Amino acid sequence: MASNPYTQAKFKPTGHRRPVHRPRDYEQREIDLEKFYVTELYFNRQGLTNVPDLSEYPNLEFLILHDNDIADIKGHLYGLVKLEFINLARNRLTEIRGCFDGVDNLRRLALYENQLVEIRGCFDGLDKLESIGLRKNPLSDDSKVYLQELKDKGVRIGYDK
Repeated sequence: MASNPYTQAKFKPTGHRRPVHRPRDYEQREIDLEKFYVTELYFNRQGLTNVPDLSEYPNLEFLILHDNDIADIKGHLYGLVKLEFINLARNRLTEIRGCFDGVDNLRRLALYENQLVEIRGCFDGLDKLESIGLRKNPLSDDSKVYLQELKDKGVRIGYDK
């Protein structure tokens, strides 16, 4: 008896599974309410070489990162619109240009004892800035002129050699 081509299955299962759903960038992430209400984080003296992921702390106001080995903060503070105070004293920072973009409510900034040389323009756009601590940084003469310009605008500057 010849097999009927109309009764045979046209497609055979191959054993492949459907792909696992992975969230896309545009999809809402589940909010961790514990982190949502955090306004202060203390990471001082932790031996950190990088800034921890802060994207899940949208209401963060005070960030303490002093006495670590952090060399770069670029991009780690973006989106922290409520941040008012950052302490990055006694780290290994050499460059901070563009690091405070989008941190519009920043009022006080401690950058004591880093290796900052050139800071001209680094604090432009921070209209609410009240004070900057820069003691024991090998600032260039151009940076010192910039600090004087900020001081003339009412920003308190803590600086000595």
